[in-house]
Amino acid sequence: MKIIFVNDKFLPDITGVGNYAYGLSLMLKKLGHEVIIITTIAKKEAAGVGYLDEIKVYRIYTKINRKLRNYFMIYNPEVISKIDKIFSQEMADVAHFFNVHSGISYYALKLSKKYNKVTFWHARDVLSFSYEKLTHFIYKQKNLDMPSSFNYKLDLLDLAKQARKSYNPLRNILIRHYLNFADRLFSVSQSLKDAMCANRIKQEIDVIYSGIDTNEFILSNLEINEFKEKYSLQNKKMLFLMGRLSPDKGVKQAVDSLAIVVKQFPETVLFLAAEITDYVKWIKNYAHAKGLGNNLVISGYLPRQEVIKGLLASDISLNPSLCLDAFPKVNLEAMAAAKPVVGTCFGGTPEVVIDGITGYIVNPLNVEVMAEKIIDLLKNPDKANKFGQAGYLKVKTEFNLRKKAEELLACYKLFLESANKKKYNNEV
Repeated sequence: MKIIFVNDKFLPDITGVGNYAYGLSLMLKKLGHEVIIITTIAKKEAAGVGYLDEIKVYRIYTKINRKLRNYFMIYNPEVISKIDKIFSQEMADVAHFFNVHSGISYYALKLSKKYNKVTFWHARDVLSFSYEKLTHFIYKQKNLDMPSSFNYKLDLLDLAKQARKSYNPLRNILIRHYLNFADRLFSVSQSLKDAMCANRIKQEIDVIYSGIDTNEFILSNLEINEFKEKYSLQNKKMLFLMGRLSPDKGVKQAVDSLAIVVKQFPETVLFLAAEITDYVKWIKNYAHAKGLGNNLVISGYLPRQEVIKGLLASDISLNPSLCLDAFPKVNLEAMAAAKPVVGTCFGGTPEVVIDGITGYIVNPLNVEVMAEKIIDLLKNPDKANKFGQAGYLKVKTEFNLRKKAEELLACYKLFLESANKKKYNNEV
């Protein structure tokens, strides 16, 4: 089977979706299929066609003005003309679109329908209907209890407030129009599917979760201890929090919980595996002001292998997101490292982290309860280990990368059979 993956960013650019598309393409290649990547790049000299691990990669140059993003995400003329040419040359069995919000543009789905046998679009965030991370439904809550339901609907005023001067009144209408050219939509979580449906994306949507290769997380004790020594983590309890950190990621709430935890476990450290941004600098100052300067470690950007070492060196993985984080891969990574997760009730986290079995689900706005769950796991290492082992088993059996690749292949084959049957009937 010949498969084209289309995504705004791909290696060497570091993005979660791009990295996942790369890992998935390697697995599909291993299963005997040809995979081609189409992506964009902001460096003109890096544009062109090349190979990465024998996978053909088309890199199309484009540089989008952020103010015009909400127009170019619909139709980017310099990219679309090149994609048209690539599709006409490759003529794949399957075109599988991931993020197309910045460089690629949604119009490419219409082109795919013209040249490729079947076309899929895989929602991995909220940008098909929202201008930014979806948070409004969280802060409208009247208390800090665990919510029983969520109102994801955005009205026109919500959208205008999000976009401000970059508001495009036709944006969401045109996105929904071009999504109609896909044979089927996929969502990376049920929560994201619910939010899409609440915001008028009414096509058939299948939930297909991401997978992970647990073999990546087998390292020696020597490597793990070297990581601990590098950051002076010996004999300390370590809470691990990673990603592109912002207020929507609940980092301030994690620090507030840490202030409670250290009263019982003063050697506890919150390890932030994140680039040093202005917000992360603010968090550092905030922690110092609370007397937690010695309890916060900020690594800066970490390569993939160092992230894995950090997870294996930790005691607990935190994911306190305050937005609809569709399906944070950090949960799978923590569970692959056999670590318990204290995770948010918002977004897709409760779909993989099972409360009281592989970790705890909390409302991260309630920092006291989040601290209680962390303290419980630090007090009861046997329970923490039991949760970690249950998480590892769940990832290995339900969320391993090969299984997810085979799940996708089954969908591809089903729709290819239907497309071939339709073509045959038309010819007859």
